[in-house]
Amino acid sequence: MSIVQTDLLTLQNKFPDHKETINSQYAQSETFKTICEDYYKCVTALQHYKKFESQDALQRRREYEELIQELEKEILQYLNKNQNSDEKGTE
Repeated sequence: MSIVQTDLLTLQNKFPDHKETINSQYAQSETFKTICEDYYKCVTALQHYKKFESQDALQRRREYEELIQELEKEILQYLNKNQNSDEKGTE
């Protein structure tokens, strides 16, 4: 599976109500694509650090969890803004 497919699947699973907007914005916006890639990298890194119990791993998990929360807020804001724009364009 390619990175693009993995990025999209990760977001589609996290935000199932926004699948159409995710697909259209990923295809149209380099900014959104970069945010998606960053999100996927953080999720992947968090999964990696969950395998370890060292103090460093615990700290890294906290950092990635915070980053993921921030990115999720940013993604949702982007999706909501563009979903509204997409709906206006189809009326």
